[in-house]
Amino acid sequence: MASVPPDREEKSAWLKAVAFSEEITLGLAHLLGLPVVAIEEPFQCVLHDACVATLTRGRKGEVVYRDAGLTGTQREFQTLPELAAALRNGVPKRLTPFQHATWRVRMLYEASLIGLPLVEVPELAPGSSPLTVAARAGFHLLVRCRWFLEPGEPVSFTRGFAEAWCPLTNEQARNAIRELLSQGVIVKVDETASNYRNPTHLYLPGGGTVPRRPTAATERET
Repeated sequence: MASVPPDREEKSAWLKAVAFSEEITLGLAHLLGLPVVAIEEPFQCVLHDACVATLTRGRKGEVVYRDAGLTGTQREFQTLPELAAALRNGVPKRLTPFQHATWRVRMLYEASLIGLPLVEVPELAPGSSPLTVAARAGFHLLVRCRWFLEPGEPVSFTRGFAEAWCPLTNEQARNAIRELLSQGVIVKVDETASNYRNPTHLYLPGGGTVPRRPTAATERET
């Protein structure tokens, strides 16, 4: 795989090119458990029983997942990041550009195709619930993925996003995020407009963390 460009705009263009690559997409599809051999070859749908799916070219040339069980609906065609999210909570839905880029970076990282910045996130208090542990791990990975593109920038960590990313139920995500805030693991630093009545909160890790570059392409944190 070609080296990742360091510039923010070039990196965004590189991610778009990744979505057009049949070889990379097939590798990511296998990471998601898809029994696919080649694009345009049907295989068992991973979201619905008794139907088939294919990887095909979308209108803009990106390799996408076509779900025959959703034929005629807006979710018949899904990008690989949208499929990854759907597989974790069972709900196919449109991702925002922010979510799209983040999920794609995560998939490339989990396929050991890229490295991520090393980020320090405060530890939880002893005895914290497993759900809060899962939320902290999810936030940690989220920041690393976002800082791959935008080093040091705050991130949104909504209940709806955490449902698939961690994964948690909506109520579990609500309680876990509150606990992360209470313990100072994450801190609210800003907010931005949303499609709902309330703005979306933006967070950073507690303790004034700054990103550090990975020392190897596939370096991971435990």
